Amino acid sequence: TKKIFMKRKIRNFLSFLKTNYNYLRHKEVKPSHLFYGQMHPDRAVNMLDTLNKQIKKFQSQFNNEQFIFVEIGSYLAESLKLYGDEINKKLKNFLLISIDPYSPDSIHEGDKVNDQIESPRKMKISVHPSKPWASPAKTRKIISKIYRYFINNVSNYSFRHNHVHIRMKSDDGFALLKKLNIEIDFCYIDGSHYYQGIKNDYNNFNSILRKNENYEGSICGDDYELELNKI
Repeated sequence: TKKIFMKRKIRNFLSFLKTNYNYLRHKEVKPSHLFYGQMHPDRAVNMLDTLNKQIKKFQSQFNNEQFIFVEIGSYLAESLKLYGDEINKKLKNFLLISIDPYSPDSIHEGDKVNDQIESPRKMKISVHPSKPWASPAKTRKIISKIYRYFINNVSNYSFRHNHVHIRMKSDDGFALLKKLNIEIDFCYIDGSHYYQGIKNDYNNFNSILRKNENYEGSICGDDYELELNKI
């Protein structure tokens, strides 16, 4: 109740101070007050297991070709770091592509979808734990800050020279990759968490997976926003 609320406020304030201190020193930031730290250890094991199976398939088929990884929805680069570090250990020739518009419009689009399936107000997406229904101006400021934290974090990682970020919605990012005739080996979907968005991302990026008689790229994903009685 009130005591728990105050403890949360204090934790968020300390996270805010530590985050900005590290950001000013150009060090990796882990802002728990902005929901950094959701990577459960068991989940990380499963994610890496799926990736490593694909890497083995790739290595058995190709010698000097480039392994191309795509992540849809990067937020604070927590999952990108997990995947990127592993790929950097296992492969020399690779490219990591992240796609995320870092736009408040995308957040509000998610809310509109939630309205359509009549989810309770408490179920909707929030990018601010203490003010879940912040104004568009406030949301825009938060998203802009998250984008700067993302760029800061990636610049600290070992794979930074093999990484490209496409600041677009996933549809536009897909269209760009398709226009460039890029075939991908592994796609991680963590953008829109709604049925139509996930389906659209799957169909799009499945169409540019590298495929031949002996090899096929993989797609995996994160969670989705839906109540149990709506499944």
